Amino acid sequence: MKQLKNKPWFLFLLVFFFVVHGAVEHFGFIYFKEVMKIGLTILCMVALFFLITRFVVKNTLQAALIVFFISTFLLFFGAIFDWVRSVRFLSWLHSYSIFVPLMLLSFILFIVFICKRTALQNKLCFYLNTLLLIYCVYDLAVLGFKSVSTDKITALRTVNFDTALVKTKPNIYLLLFDGYPGYKSLKDSFAFDNASIYRFLQQNQFKILPVVSNYNMTYYSMSSMLNMQYINKPYTPLANTAANDQERIREIKNAGVVHQLTTIGYQFTNYSIFDIADKPSVK
Repeated sequence: MKQLKNKPWFLFLLVFFFVVHGAVEHFGFIYFKEVMKIGLTILCMVALFFLITRFVVKNTLQAALIVFFISTFLLFFGAIFDWVRSVRFLSWLHSYSIFVPLMLLSFILFIVFICKRTALQNKLCFYLNTLLLIYCVYDLAVLGFKSVSTDKITALRTVNFDTALVKTKPNIYLLLFDGYPGYKSLKDSFAFDNASIYRFLQQNQFKILPVVSNYNMTYYSMSSMLNMQYINKPYTPLANTAANDQERIREIKNAGVVHQLTTIGYQFTNYSIFDIADKPSVK
């Protein structure tokens, strides 16, 4: 308890909470190695910032509080600004030219205010240590629950497929030109004719599908193709949430088409950015 009252553990807990909370929100999108790399980088930057501030103000707790509030703003800037934009009576803050200077002024006023109140510094230390400790424990529990409850690699959907009709098993390649404009867009907007790639594919017996997708709907198109079914709602097209995207990632990973093809003897090779079946992505 004494450690919580006078030791600025909240600096470490802030970074830990930021990383773990991000892992919870984007579960299924990022790997443990990526989380550790991001966390260690941020921790080193915060520690360096603290050492410089401690050298200037000559007080450990004051320096920690200053670094904490500035670091919190930088780490959660996007979330804070999005929240401000969602509140109608704060519409006058919906501009970077107003929001950022106001935040900088608030930091200056806070630094002047906190440096003259030792008793308040100790109370803030205890409050921030306790609050972030609770947040971290909660997010760790949620992360653990999500990890344990993740389904095993089994097909979520059944693809109607009669194996008795299979007479030959040619090689199958699925080429997806992600983030690549179509023939008409390239020709109309950039005066570029890429007909040669279409001729090449046709000469090599590829079937060119007239399928296009907005970039933020790639997960949905891939899930639909790899399970040969339309995406189940509820979800709002062009306003898809992180939870919707995570569900699509899970459907891609448990692709029904891949499952059916492997049951008749196909070997599956994955060169995509997605984890599919038991094959990890190449990223």
